[in-house]
Amino acid sequence: ELRIGNWINTIEGPAQVKEITDYERLAVGTDKRVVDLQTAGPIRLTKKILLSCGFMTVAAKNDSVTNRYSIKTFVRDENGCERYGSCKNLYLTEQWGAHFFEQFKRGPINFVHQLQNLYFALTGQELEINL
Repeated sequence: ELRIGNWINTIEGPAQVKEITDYERLAVGTDKRVVDLQTAGPIRLTKKILLSCGFMTVAAKNDSVTNRYSIKTFVRDENGCERYGSCKNLYLTEQWGAHFFEQFKRGPINFVHQLQNLYFALTGQELEINL
């Protein structure tokens, strides 16, 4: 589920995927250094990362929610078209150690690249990541 633009952990620290060279290697960072997929891993999603991406902390709806976040964005309709004037808040809740988008019933979002991919699928826009 990796794509160009995703952030991953490498031996040298976080790096953005610039090119997928084959099934076992990726080119990462501004210098496009090649890393072996076996030595790379996901970046766990944290409150600090969410806040740096533009999410804001909002009040939890119930006691089972540890944290709740909101980000204002445009959402695409069922045909993949951005709806004019459809700026709305997406809500992300943290429950049982995992994150979930409230509006869309999908499995947990545990890693930065999963958040990037789902955000892009919902909005057609890249999520600004500041690591």
